[in-house]
Amino acid sequence: MLPAEWRVVRTAPVAAGWGSGTAYTLELPASDSAGGATAYEEHVILRDGPGGAYDFFSRAATAEEARLLHFGLRRMYTSAEVDPVAPLEQH
Repeated sequence: MLPAEWRVVRTAPVAAGWGSGTAYTLELPASDSAGGATAYEEHVILRDGPGGAYDFFSRAATAEEARLLHFGLRRMYTSAEVDPVAPLEQH
């Protein structure tokens, strides 16, 4: 679920009322020799048991924007409701 070219810089366990998982902070490394990052993402991947995994994420241009988006992302995954009765569609 995580983009391959991005660098994982932090992981942390997370939980919501309906599942638990891991938060990942990612950086897209700059392509020039100056280093640094050109973008930031935070992914929260939660499992609700054997039913599946859900990836909530945000993307930002700067580390400061990423920190600000963190609170909205947290609100999103903690308020999500997963219906344990409805089967997932197979694609």
